[in-house]
Amino acid sequence: MSQIYTLEYPINVNGEVVSEIKLRRPTVKDMKNTEKQGGGDFEQAIALIASLSGISQQDIENIDGADFKKINNLVVDKFFRH
Repeated sequence: MSQIYTLEYPINVNGEVVSEIKLRRPTVKDMKNTEKQGGGDFEQAIALIASLSGISQQDIENIDGADFKKINNLVVDKFFRH
């Protein structure tokens, strides 16, 4: 099961405008790799969203702050809360 988030503020990825981000469900490996990467909660959220979407961390960092907050909340609510 995946979840699609429509960006309010599209980003440019490799010369293409991206207006939607498809997030797959996380695996234990995703969570383990995110934790291994270290950093604070914010850096780990960037890494996990990049892993789940297939979009590079550098491109995730170009997402508008409001969109990022909503995506992060979506990941937490949909995939980590019962």
